[in-house]
Order: sequence, then structure tokens, then C-alpha cells
Amino acid sequence: MTADVLNNVRTALITASLTCALGAAAAAEHEASIPFQLRETGSFERIIVATDRPVVLADLVGAADLVVEASAAVRRSYLDADEANIYTDYSFTLNEIMKNRRRSGLLKAGHSIVVRRESGTVMINGLRATTIENGFAPFAENGRYLLFLKQLGEPNAYAVIGGGRGAFEVGDRIAPMLDAGGSEQLLPRQAFFGEVRALLKFTE
Repeated sequence: MTADVLNNVRTALITASLTCALGAAAAAEHEASIPFQLRETGSFERIIVATDRPVVLADLVGAADLVVEASAAVRRSYLDADEANIYTDYSFTLNEIMKNRRRSGLLKAGHSIVVRRESGTVMINGLRATTIENGFAPFAENGRYLLFLKQLGEPNAYAVIGGGRGAFEVGDRIAPMLDAGGSEQLLPRQAFFGEVRALLKFTE
């Protein structure tokens, strides 16, 4: 039964949702700023639609700079410097570090990192502006997650690999964050973590 479950992990369960960042950036360059759009229309909502590309769990493990089990704490949503995009920075407390490619020895259990996502809600002059990552719910405060992360330009800031497919809710069973219609199986925690650790041996 466990083997069947893990085979599902390698195939249908984990399909990375990779946002076409360059296309989104190009589109944003031709759009008016979010405050301007709010003034003109009274509302703003953007939905980030990711493009799926098949990937196995080994791809997530191999591509990640950091693989951690962590607990979400506070979050802060804001406009970027060009006022064209909304980001949310989530503060995470590290419970376990399974892989640390770039900052070996500098991060330990109990330390905090920032996980940045292109989504969130901000209020501008009493008007609400929202960006939603399609199928990738916000992290819940005090929620526990297994995260496959790439380091950003800032030393302590990271982004999730593959959108919701690179983030998993952790309990007795493991479930991917990305909502793909509820067809995913919940995976036993011990079996899933064991598979990740086995794959990590090949990336060391």
C-alpha cells in the first residue's frame, strides 16, 4: 500500500505549477499601476494562473535550495516598488531542516525565514486590491508545512518551487497545497518524509 502511495507521489500527485514569470512581468509593464486602476474602477483583482508541467518528487528535491518543515507565523502584504504587483511575505519558524544548499550551518531549527508569494490583499485609500494564486491557498497562521524553496536575492528570503505543488500541509498525513479538484490522496507522514530523505541522499 505504501509503495502504491509513493508511486502516486512521483506521478499524478505532484505536478509543478510553474508561473510564467516573464510573461506576467511583461504584461505588468503595459498595465497602469494598481493605485491608478483602483482610482479608475474602484476595485482591483488579479488571478495568477500557473502553467502545469509534469515533475517528479525527485525534481523538487533536486531543485530546492532549502527543504524544511516549518510553521507559519505572521504575514505582511504590500505593493512592490513599481506599484504593479502585490506580494505577501510570510514569516516561518523552522522545525526541521532537511536540505540547506546555500546557507549550510547558518540556519537551524528555531530560526525564522521569509517565504515570499505573489499574492495577497492591500488597502489603498480605503479600496481593496487583491492578487490570488489560482488553486494555491494562503498559508494559515500556525499551520505546519513541508516546503521546497529557492533562495531569492535576499539572504533570508525564499520562494516556493512549483507554486502549490512545492508546498505541503503537514499533519499525520501529508497533502499538497495546490487544489487540483480534490482528487489527491493524503499520504502517510512517515512514508512521505522517508521518501524525501531517501531522495536527498542522491543530491548531496
